[in-house]
Amino acid sequence: MGGKVDGFIDVVTCADTCKKIVHLSLSDIHIAWYLRESPNNSMPPDCLENRFSENESRAALRSLFSVIDCVWVNKKETIDFLSSNKLYQQLVAERCGLLTPQTLVSNDPETVASFSERKKKLLLK
Repeated sequence: MGGKVDGFIDVVTCADTCKKIVHLSLSDIHIAWYLRESPNNSMPPDCLENRFSENESRAALRSLFSVIDCVWVNKKETIDFLSSNKLYQQLVAERCGLLTPQTLVSNDPETVASFSERKKKLLLK
């Protein structure tokens, strides 16, 4: 293997109304686009074995995605980082010219009290 990922993955291709399973070599993947995962709706979600199987399959795919040598349009780790980072989202919004509220991040009660006295409305989280 020589430090390179090798193997195959079965993928579903869609053209018009036709779906076809293709046996794709991992070395043939040059660009990838991550789409959100969806649960297997053919199995009851309340069954412990089914939940275990889905979690293991999801972990295996994420692990595989992390080592495929290709360009990612939207890498999973980046999506997770951006979706949970509210301060970064606010910074990007400001850079795009969107109006954003004044924001304070603090655990100091006096600073929070001083900030809130100047505002008519305050959102706390």
